[in-house]
Order: sequence, then structure tokens, then C-alpha cells
Amino acid sequence: MYCGFEFELNDLHHINDNHQDHTDGNEGVICALCHVWCHLGELPPGDAYVSYLPGLSPCDVNHLQRAMLVALSSGDDSAVHDARDILNWMASHRDYVQQAWGTDEPATFASAIVRQPLEDKELREIVFADLALVIHPRRFMAVARSWASGPYSDHPVSDWTRTYYSVINAPI
Repeated sequence: MYCGFEFELNDLHHINDNHQDHTDGNEGVICALCHVWCHLGELPPGDAYVSYLPGLSPCDVNHLQRAMLVALSSGDDSAVHDARDILNWMASHRDYVQQAWGTDEPATFASAIVRQPLEDKELREIVFADLALVIHPRRFMAVARSWASGPYSDHPVSDWTRTYYSVINAPI
């Protein structure tokens, strides 16, 4: 629905959050990472945080996190090391959010979004631009292994180094 990641084990998402409503247009297939975005207010503290990552769209961040999770689950020491570096890089950018907003907890942002009227959608997009949801790896390690043997099987861990260096050396 959002990032375009196709995988046979993607989630079913009810757009209006009513899981009993199966009317046309209310259901869509969504990747597990994008699905978490849709349920910010339901994330327990410590499962994710909001980070300031200018220049990266939420879709880009999810693709990066997916690649990072696959690398973490690979067992390849070099790929795991690089993936941890990227996770630490993303984590370091949460300091900006804590300083500017006083928190990096997704539930607080979910609460603020819900309180905004729909007619303020454009303002919300400006205010929340460049904020990204970074999810703790433990939440998705099992599914990361299925990504590694499924859609990512054509992308060997040896390609991870190129991804790592392009992110770490990005002009952000």
C-alpha cells in the first residue's frame, strides 16, 4: 500500500482501523514496517522511536530498515557490524527529536496526530516532515529471516557493504 514492498507474508491493513469492516476500499496489503507506522499509538515504549532523518522518506527509511534487519539476521559478522552501525546512526538522530519535541516516543506523536483536524493535513505533513519511525530490531527478526530467504534472496549479503557506505556517507 505505501512502500511498494511485495511479499507473500505482508499484512492486511484496515484503513479505518475497524477490523470488522471488509467493505471495498477499506482493506489493503501492507508491509510489516509500514503497518507499524499505521499503529503508532499501539507501540509499547522501547519498541520504536521517532528520529530526524532529513532527505529520507518514510518509505526509504522502511526499505533501509528492512535491509538492515536482513543483514542483522544473516549471521555474516561484517554485515551484522555494518547493520548495527546504521542502527546506531539512526538512533543518534533521535536526539534532535528529543531536543525539539521533548520526546521520541511514537505514542506521543500518534496522540498529537489524532488531535489534529483532518483539514490541517498539509500542516501536519510540514510539521512531521523528515521524522522517521525507527523500529527496534527484536520486533522483526523472525520476519527478517523470511525476507532474507524470500524477496532478499536475490540480494546477497555481500551487497550490503555498498548500502552501508551509501547511508553512512550520505550528506545528512
